[in-house]
Amino acid sequence: FQVRNLGLEIFAGWALLTLARPFPAHAGAIGVQAAPKTDQVVLAEPAELTFIIRLPDGLKLDLSSWKAGKTQWGDFVLWDFKTKLSKDNQLSVTELTIYALPFKLGAVEFPAMEIATQAQDQQPVIIKTPPLPLTILDPSKNNKDAGIPKDIKPPRKPLYFWERPWVARSLLLSLLGTSVALWLLWKSRRRRRRSEGAPEDLASPEEIFERDLESLMKADYLTNGRFREFHFGLSAAFRRYLDNKYALDTQSLTSGELLRLLHQERHRLDIQLSTLIKIKESLEISDLAKFAKYAPPAQENERAVSLLMEFILTHRTPELAPTQSAPAKTTGAAP
Repeated sequence: FQVRNLGLEIFAGWALLTLARPFPAHAGAIGVQAAPKTDQVVLAEPAELTFIIRLPDGLKLDLSSWKAGKTQWGDFVLWDFKTKLSKDNQLSVTELTIYALPFKLGAVEFPAMEIATQAQDQQPVIIKTPPLPLTILDPSKNNKDAGIPKDIKPPRKPLYFWERPWVARSLLLSLLGTSVALWLLWKSRRRRRRSEGAPEDLASPEEIFERDLESLMKADYLTNGRFREFHFGLSAAFRRYLDNKYALDTQSLTSGELLRLLHQERHRLDIQLSTLIKIKESLEISDLAKFAKYAPPAQENERAVSLLMEFILTHRTPELAPTQSAPAKTTGAAP
């Protein structure tokens, strides 16, 4: 009888341990606290948002897919982010700080984010952050120092190996040598072309864009409902204009990366924030047509073109101003 009772006690204890194993002791402690550094942010200046995320020990956030310039949340574009890890008893605490660029005035809401987690011996979970209300101010009205250009200072990061001084000097010397070699090669080819009597393309960046746009119109993409091809061509033509005009390299950039680059260089390129917002609107129409199988109506196609033409005509070199500067009219409607 005593042996039988002992066996029952051992079995009961084993069953209790087995049933309790799938439920971590701190599973209920998962939580997210969120707060902006300030609830009022100047348009196109980084908003600093901090999220305190508590997870059971062994779980960690999976931010491998995040990259500055590629992540967009509604009216915000990711500028940068950083994390700080700490311990609280048997909990893992992550302080996630996000720097996001707003592109819309007034009362807006930074949307909720879903962040995956990684774990070796636990079931991954999805962390959902709460939305944060913000007020985006017009720098020309609400910011008392709006007339003074300011350089955005992103958060300091540890130096990567290529940012070390000796590496930078080596890269600079290599770049200088490559530039000289390319310049000599260009001069040699130019002399060869002159000797062969080949005509040189002396068209301005504005004329090249207008020529590309005219080719798109002659192709009748919009009339035939081929909106994807038209907006791929329009985006490539605008990026070619930026490369020719400002010596940039934009062909391989996403729309988010392009906006981030123009924002960084806006003082050097004399680009107003209101103009940057118009470029963003045109790029959004093109992205929907290129990647979401969206068929824009005729008014949106015309607006996508006119916004880019407005920027190009505003930044045209005065001595190259043409006799006609009206933006090209698009035709065709969504089928």
